[in-house]
Amino acid sequence: MTEFSDHPEGPTPQDREKRNMRFLPPYEPQAIMSRPAAERAQIWRLVLGVMLTIATAVVGGIIWVTGLAKLGLFETENVVRAARGMLAMLFSFGFLSLGVIAAAGLLHRRTLRSLLGKGAAAQGTRVFLCVLPIYALFILLPMPEDLTPVRSALDLSTWARMLPFALLAILVQVSAEEIAFRGYLQSQLAARFKSRWVWMVLPSLGFGALHYSSAAGPSAVLMVIWAAAFGLIAADLTARSGSLGPAIALHFTHNSGLLYASMEDNLSDLSLYLIPMALSDTAALWPMMVLELGVIVLAWRAARWGLGR
Repeated sequence: MTEFSDHPEGPTPQDREKRNMRFLPPYEPQAIMSRPAAERAQIWRLVLGVMLTIATAVVGGIIWVTGLAKLGLFETENVVRAARGMLAMLFSFGFLSLGVIAAAGLLHRRTLRSLLGKGAAAQGTRVFLCVLPIYALFILLPMPEDLTPVRSALDLSTWARMLPFALLAILVQVSAEEIAFRGYLQSQLAARFKSRWVWMVLPSLGFGALHYSSAAGPSAVLMVIWAAAFGLIAADLTARSGSLGPAIALHFTHNSGLLYASMEDNLSDLSLYLIPMALSDTAALWPMMVLELGVIVLAWRAARWGLGR
């Protein structure tokens, strides 16, 4: 399964030559992101990098949240403070990005640009314009009477004032997750292993595991499976495009829709409307997840159309 030799200094020029010719259609662009990883693709480096990333995200997040908690930012009795607390939690994902950037630089001599790929901004904009109408249409679809969204405690003017900050916070969150799972893990694994079952599936399973929540009760496993499926779609777009732009655009568009309407405990502190359904209600959650996955598949096809792939 291993493509490179175990030479202590990393892959030889012959190994790198094989590496650059390895990807088959439609995933040739993956080489754009994995080529910079080929110089230092040893697994021990990746393991240390993951450990450094987690440590940075956890320690940074704890310091960040503890400091803001002392300011009373997480008082859920006050809807505005609760919304600000959710913003703070989303912005804390920036420490995940910092951890990945530090790990990539120290252990692999990679830059943020190499993690993002080539033409990320242009490709991301193109995909965003393609998938936005699909999500807009999904939001406007009539819901069953028992799932019709109701107004949240946030008044319209407060929600509108917070919307730009919420969109920025979501961009920070989704960018951090894509940089970690598709920009770093996927490209490093693809530089070491030939099988896409390794470099596409393993990061997607890790992405799914990140979305496990004990608060979801019996629905927790369903949420993990759903997130892993989303991860595979994001991995596919990344490998087809050679950049994180399309995956970030799709992820951002999906999560931004939750600012309009969401279930409780799912960015609901920032939502204008609430869907009267708890995450722990598996019977009601299952058809909702299937519907959302169908929308994501449509968005994936639209993204590929926008990319010409």
